[in-house]
Amino acid sequence: MSSKPSNSDSSSSQLTEPNAAAEPTTAKQPLPETDVPQSSTDTTNPDAPLTAQAHLRTAPAGDPVPAPDQNSENLAKKSVGDNVQESAATAPLSVSGRNESTSEQTINSTDDSDTLNFPEELNTLMHELSAINIDQTTRLVTVENRLNRLRKLLPPDSLQLTETLAALTASLQTKLTQNAGYQLEMESATKNLVSKLNALISAEKIDSQISTVLEDWRSIQSNLNNSSGEVRARIKEMANPFKEKIQALREQALALAAEKKKSLIQQMETLNQADLTMRDRAKTISKLHQQWKGLGRSSLNEELWQQFKTASDQAYEPCKANFNARKREMATNLQTRKALCESLEKSIATFTESPPDIAALNKLLREADAEWKKSAPVEQSKIKSLQKRYYGLLEALRKIRKKLNRDSVATKASLISQAQELIDFEDKREAMAQAKALQQEWRTAGPSSYKEDKQLWEQFREACDKIFAKPDSSKPRQRAATNVADQEIQKTLDAMQTFNALSDEELLAARGDFNATVRAFTGALDHRTKKQRSRLIDQFNNLKRNLDFRFRALPDKKSQILLARIRAHTQLLDKVERQLLTGAEDFYEVKARFEAEAWQKLDPTDDPELDSLLQGRATDVLSANDALEYQKCATAAESRLRELCILLEIRAGADSPESDRAQRMSLQLAKLQSGFGQNKSSQSENVQFAHRSRLLSLCLGPIEPQALASLQERLNESFLRLLRC
Repeated sequence: MSSKPSNSDSSSSQLTEPNAAAEPTTAKQPLPETDVPQSSTDTTNPDAPLTAQAHLRTAPAGDPVPAPDQNSENLAKKSVGDNVQESAATAPLSVSGRNESTSEQTINSTDDSDTLNFPEELNTLMHELSAINIDQTTRLVTVENRLNRLRKLLPPDSLQLTETLAALTASLQTKLTQNAGYQLEMESATKNLVSKLNALISAEKIDSQISTVLEDWRSIQSNLNNSSGEVRARIKEMANPFKEKIQALREQALALAAEKKKSLIQQMETLNQADLTMRDRAKTISKLHQQWKGLGRSSLNEELWQQFKTASDQAYEPCKANFNARKREMATNLQTRKALCESLEKSIATFTESPPDIAALNKLLREADAEWKKSAPVEQSKIKSLQKRYYGLLEALRKIRKKLNRDSVATKASLISQAQELIDFEDKREAMAQAKALQQEWRTAGPSSYKEDKQLWEQFREACDKIFAKPDSSKPRQRAATNVADQEIQKTLDAMQTFNALSDEELLAARGDFNATVRAFTGALDHRTKKQRSRLIDQFNNLKRNLDFRFRALPDKKSQILLARIRAHTQLLDKVERQLLTGAEDFYEVKARFEAEAWQKLDPTDDPELDSLLQGRATDVLSANDALEYQKCATAAESRLRELCILLEIRAGADSPESDRAQRMSLQLAKLQSGFGQNKSSQSENVQFAHRSRLLSLCLGPIEPQALASLQERLNESFLRLLRC
């Protein structure tokens, strides 16, 4: 029984009645309409192949009827007595009102009995009957007809075949009885559908219910196709009054679909004048195509489609160049990343032969990370394996660094042990010579982690101090003092190199130790020996200059607190903003993920301008009505960050990209007009402006990830350049 159709509605389906024999037909077959119910034996030759009988059954045009299964086809192929007609004496097996033939017909049983393999035929029918469900009226009627025909042809003296036929007849009778109950249930469901259909059609406003009406009509037709006998006649009688109304509604549905398609054509044509990014334009075109597809067929279907396709091609034309350029960019980025991986692989191979300096290894890791991020985006279908390769290389480099640290610690621990053994060495001169050799080895041992290196150096220096403090004569004592001073200077230089290898966070934590190291170097210098140690002084000054520059770029404690509060705000915003900008998910579902309660609990930055920018981003997320409106917010934020970036480039004397030259000239002219007669900004003012610009850039948003990465890179370069001035 069915109250919902399994097949799609056709634009020209009419209510028709299938042959009562209900042999399966192939879908989409043109079928004649008839208003006269047909019995299972009036016009159909039950011995003919089922495919040959298909044209005798009628079904709603466009509503596919299930094709016969393999068992039915095999059964049909076992046809017998094609020229034999049924006898009027044959007793019908139907219990549901199926009309059996009662006309007198001649049976040529002798010839058919001689050629028919009765055991094989009965075995086929038995398998077919066992595979039939009680809701498969058509197949049950087919088996019924076959059994009736076999009964007429069965030799009267075959007791075993007669018993087998009787058993099959009893089994069939049981399923026919159950099928009769099923058809009554199906008739009851049809009555409910007809009542519902009548109510919907009688409603004043039916436009919004047309799809429901047609769906219910398809259910009624499906029930009609799966019924037989009196039930079929009653269902047909219930459904017939609606045929003309249903046809009119189909035509109305086609007309409504045509109007909606005309609206989609207009929307597609207006895209040429719409101020949209290429990404949004392509998404809108795709969305309109999906809506067109969902409307199905309509009046003037082909003509409207040609108009829509022409407008679509015109609207998509500007996207081609953009996407081609983006495709070339992604291809270039892919090659850049492949070259980076090849370079790292060569470096790893070189490091296997000769271990690198840890400072150089750290620099390589930083540069690789920057190069990888810079060469984005890359086509997702090609990045997975390359990404796995890249991170595998990074892991290999980190393992090399970890091993170097372990080796350095082990080497220095060994040197400390050797130095401690020399303290009690009887030949003091020899002990001092060996201690100097140990100091040379210490310099080549390489740094380990800052904390560990500091502890090891203190132990080694303590042992060396005891060695050089032993001689009694004044000259050896003077030489020892000189050696101690040399050790102090070398220790300071080693410490400075260690500082230079630290990350920004570690360097910030080591600020006090850095200052103490600078003071220790100054105290270790004797004005009488400065000239002899000029090389060491130059080395120290170079290291200190680099470290001073790095310290100037680091935020102070107050700025660190401010940055932490800004990051707490942006962490809640970034994920939602990226998803809203990509448009991969439903706009309102993404908005609902914004944690408004957590946002309210965050501590403010206590900077009115920064708080205003952050709150503005949250307001944009909560108040935007659609992706187009939110895209405008992103465009405005990107414009503000671009202006900030250009102003910082002007201060730092850095070049701006060709695309921003006009805006830069405009800003420079405005600056000259507003600052006429004023002094040039001092270095402290420039540094303050650089730090302020970086804070503002962190608060601006939402901004497309690609544009944000490009502008942040420019801003950081100008920031560092301004600090060096």
